Amino acid sequence: MTHFSVEQNNIDQEGIHALAMSPHMVNLVHLNLKSNAVGNEGLHGLAIGGILKLKFLNVQHNEIGEDGFRVIAESENFTKLTELKIFDGNQGTSAEGKNALKRAHTLQALRFIS
Repeated sequence: MTHFSVEQNNIDQEGIHALAMSPHMVNLVHLNLKSNAVGNEGLHGLAIGGILKLKFLNVQHNEIGEDGFRVIAESENFTKLTELKIFDGNQGTSAEGKNALKRAHTLQALRFIS
């Protein structure tokens, strides 16, 4: 599986942890988690799971704050990201958070943040 969308499915941090550890997700490049309940802890689970080829990630409307930005910026699992949708409707969004993502050394492939 290379593309997976669970938009508006009430997926929480436990669901994301299970998804990230699934052997069926190792080739995932496109993940749409828009409008769920992922939160910062869910991003942490995604960041330590086995999904290493991810190029597109949408976590808009998921109660992501500065801790979530830090998880994305520091994780070696997100080094292939080229597009990240995080800012629309997330609580801790700020210009500072966006700039931190842009400066992250692990996100050198990242071309688009919205």
